[in-house]
Amino acid sequence: MRRLDSTHFEVANGIIIERCADGFRQHLHNEYVREIWSYYFEHSECVLYYKDGRRKQLNIGCSSFNSQFGTPVSEDGKHIFINKWSSGLYSFCTETGLMDWKAGEKFTHEFILFRRYITLMHASKGLLKIDSESGEIIDELKDKTFVSHYHLSDSLIAVSTSRNTLEIVDSKSWEHVGSFNLNAMMEELGKITVTWARCDNERIIAEGFKTYPEDKVPRFFEISVPFKFTFQD
Repeated sequence: MRRLDSTHFEVANGIIIERCADGFRQHLHNEYVREIWSYYFEHSECVLYYKDGRRKQLNIGCSSFNSQFGTPVSEDGKHIFINKWSSGLYSFCTETGLMDWKAGEKFTHEFILFRRYITLMHASKGLLKIDSESGEIIDELKDKTFVSHYHLSDSLIAVSTSRNTLEIVDSKSWEHVGSFNLNAMMEELGKITVTWARCDNERIIAEGFKTYPEDKVPRFFEISVPFKFTFQD
């Protein structure tokens, strides 16, 4: 998923998602489904609207992650993915609205959908790699300092940590390919919270907030570091 601006997002297969008052509305238009509505703040529900007029409310509800970023859809449009902090990651069939599989357990939050697998962050275990077809856990990076992760390229992700570092991981080979000490790149020490990371040509740009001991209000930061990207399928 790639952030376009403060209110609109685009997923890899071109589905446009628009922000509603309390969630997202996705215009899917595949063989079966016309729209997906993801609400969290008031309704806590994810609803499929079919071309034949049917309406299917998924029995898992909707997580805060899905309401902020929309509901990821598989490349063929046949599956959608919802994560619940209290129970794990779910896959649902768009044709029937029934659950395909459930993976992980409670304390999972953000995830990134790739073509054949999903990377899922666990609050205490680290980063999980899950087969998007079966829900099987393929691999994991155990690190309790992992906080969030961000999509950089077709296989690379950036993982922010509570150690004030940004770790670069190749999600395809599951190898650690880089590390940046964010505190060392700034003039003063402080608590760093990364809110977004992206690639721009041959650079990684991270943004977020830094809290200094003498400050009551966090300061916004944006930092850019050189990185050689090798694009893969």
